[in-house]
Amino acid sequence: SSGLWILPAPRESLLWRSVQPDRFRKAIGVLSRRFDIVLIDTAGVLNDLSLAALEEANMVLWITSSDFSSINNSMIGLETLGQLSYPESRIRLMLNVTSADDGVRPAKIESVLGRQFFWSIPYDRQVRMGGQIGKPAVISTPECRGAKSIIELAHALIGSSTIKATAK
Repeated sequence: SSGLWILPAPRESLLWRSVQPDRFRKAIGVLSRRFDIVLIDTAGVLNDLSLAALEEANMVLWITSSDFSSINNSMIGLETLGQLSYPESRIRLMLNVTSADDGVRPAKIESVLGRQFFWSIPYDRQVRMGGQIGKPAVISTPECRGAKSIIELAHALIGSSTIKATAK
């Protein structure tokens, strides 16, 4: 009833390895003709498939957290995209605060990565728990701080100013 369609990853963990980048690009093209918005959650590594998705993307939401390894990986990934002449105008940096511990301050992360955050998801136990049990907070507890931020992000990405969350 929401109009949201989800195409999950293959059940067999290594099945994705048989997907060829050109076929993946074609699949993205088919999906983009059928749907207004196609969101692809790629692997955290710049492999052939994630690069194919990036080439087709109008916008890339680059997500990092405040831990050192995530910041370092983001620094390397963003530098790599620069070396590949990927348009910086398509990249939006997002901070996902995954721990109650402050970690590295957002301003320092922005300084290290050389760009400002487009969005920040605050730490929220409900969001973390929802991910662990397979019931996203935006559905199970849409009134919590983290879920509200994710819902607002979705509206910001589609250009909608109306924010309304409903539990199912």
